[in-house]
Amino acid sequence: MSLVNKKRKTKNGSSSAEFRLNLFLSRPIFCALKTHTAIIALFVCFFPLLALATDTQQVSFYVIQPGGDGSTEEAKPYLLEFFDYLREQTGTSFDGLYINSKNEAVTALQNKGVQLAIVSPEFIATYRDRFNFISVLKTIPIYSSGPYEKYFIMTNKATNLIDLADQNTKVSLYTSGDYDGAFLNNVIFGENEMIKKISWQMIQSPDVLNIIKEIDAGKTNTFVLLTGYEFSVIQQLKRSNSLPSLQLVFSSTELPSSHVVTLGSGNTSLLGTLKTALVNMPNSLKGNMILKHLRLKGFAE
Repeated sequence: MSLVNKKRKTKNGSSSAEFRLNLFLSRPIFCALKTHTAIIALFVCFFPLLALATDTQQVSFYVIQPGGDGSTEEAKPYLLEFFDYLREQTGTSFDGLYINSKNEAVTALQNKGVQLAIVSPEFIATYRDRFNFISVLKTIPIYSSGPYEKYFIMTNKATNLIDLADQNTKVSLYTSGDYDGAFLNNVIFGENEMIKKISWQMIQSPDVLNIIKEIDAGKTNTFVLLTGYEFSVIQQLKRSNSLPSLQLVFSSTELPSSHVVTLGSGNTSLLGTLKTALVNMPNSLKGNMILKHLRLKGFAE
């Protein structure tokens, strides 16, 4: 998922359908898991929840989506727009970065005093205890009817999934996201025992577009794992008779989307104001436009 929402021109000779397909590689950075990009309601704890700013300080607010599209530099204008809106609504200044590298995200959380973050589900599942994440809100992806994410696996129509489940050979599963194997098996696959029987070899690719084109062109026994946003774009193309040889072989249950989380303890009053500002974003023209840039419908408790 990406904050980078630039206008793109088709190359010479490319079809409009191929251009639209390329759009899905710009995954929303508030996936959520990528993320493609869920934020749980705030619970009362034994200590205040957020070490947020005084009048002369800034709140450090990061967006962490390992495997997300774009770059830190490309995302800066969209984050500045987002932070400016929050400042207008809360009276507090915010700064932060978009990080799509798992290692860089861990380093930032360890060393840079991050106080708030929008974090992908996989990252939360892996590092919740290490960084004491406290979930505050859920993101609502732009394609979704609620604060959840779904995942889909597609392959060529000639591929026999049942045969592969009975074989003890590695099967390529391409993805644009950076997913931990345990998250894939325990969360995305859930209780689907047949899909778990396959010996998946997960391959993160910066160019899932070409993988999809190869699969549609006849490459069998190769699969692609898509976020809900990516899948929604593929479905639009299939309705226009593009990618006719792709078939859906797996869809997950509704899983948590990206979370807004706090790290540390402190100013609960400011946290309440911030939550109100985020939840009310769809109710203003400016807030709604910013959400569209982030490929979100909104935030929910």
